[in-house]
Amino acid sequence: MTPARPPSDADILSISEAAKECSLSRSTIRRFAARDRFPNAYRANGNGSGPWRIPRADLVAAGLIEGEGAGIPGGSGPTSPGPEKRAPLPLGPASDVEVVEVLHQLHARLHDIEVRVARLDQRADVNDTLTAGQARAIEELTVDMESLGRTRSRSPRRPRGSARSRWSLNITFLVIIAIVIGGLYVFTRLGDDTPPQATVPDLVDGNPPVGDVLDLPDEVGLDAVVQFTESPDTTVGSVLAQDPEAGARVDEGSDVTIVVSAGQGEVDVPDVIGESFDDAREQLWFNGLNVERNEDRIPSDEDVNTVARLDPEPGTTLDRAGTVTVFLSNGEAPEL
Repeated sequence: MTPARPPSDADILSISEAAKECSLSRSTIRRFAARDRFPNAYRANGNGSGPWRIPRADLVAAGLIEGEGAGIPGGSGPTSPGPEKRAPLPLGPASDVEVVEVLHQLHARLHDIEVRVARLDQRADVNDTLTAGQARAIEELTVDMESLGRTRSRSPRRPRGSARSRWSLNITFLVIIAIVIGGLYVFTRLGDDTPPQATVPDLVDGNPPVGDVLDLPDEVGLDAVVQFTESPDTTVGSVLAQDPEAGARVDEGSDVTIVVSAGQGEVDVPDVIGESFDDAREQLWFNGLNVERNEDRIPSDEDVNTVARLDPEPGTTLDRAGTVTVFLSNGEAPEL
């Protein structure tokens, strides 16, 4: 049963705000909310849909932050004890959730270590290749010098210190120096400027809801880009495809496009004016709409960096997988 909205919004947090308060990922907070870890959390649309809203008191009661939970129905009344008096985590289902979260973090850390080891192995292979190449070049140069020495020994001796012998010696030294400098330059360029690599995770297997895999690219140093498309035969929000494909090696910071089903038909643009960009985007995505953010801030009575305008405007009917452009406020009131 969805609890009634508290009379005051001062301590009601969005998924992003709760994640920041608890120093956890948004997906972890969303997972806790879906599993009734926060008994007073509710969906913004009031009908079991829309972005989550979480009372601060629920975070206190769950032991994720310190503070008072009084004043919100279902919250914990007393102030959370200090670190030396903190009550142990319950041994019920909440402990299972904590174990799963710790295992998830350890798995992510292990994957990061594997990526770093692979990167070091790659650099070691480059070093070995360069070293072998330099060794071959020096060996070939040595053979050439020995051949030149044999040729000179068979030719009539010239006066010691002649201009031609000094010229040949100078050329030899210049060739050696050029090889060494070239090798060092190539080694430096390959060793230092090669961007770190990351392995693209599998986001498609089983056609999961996009919310379950949205944070996976970020955990390996990649950026997720959601692209909705009409798909009458699949559930709205299901992942249909990804680009690059799972297992590909790409530079860290690269985009991973997640193609998501928007269903079929029309939908009204929801009113997300005044919301943070992350919360507004989540609600627009929930309605099967693509989101673009205009990088220019505009004058508005809304708080700085919150949604000031949508194009098309809220209430406009769009085909699913349509695009809504979001304009953020610069915090300055518009001129009259």
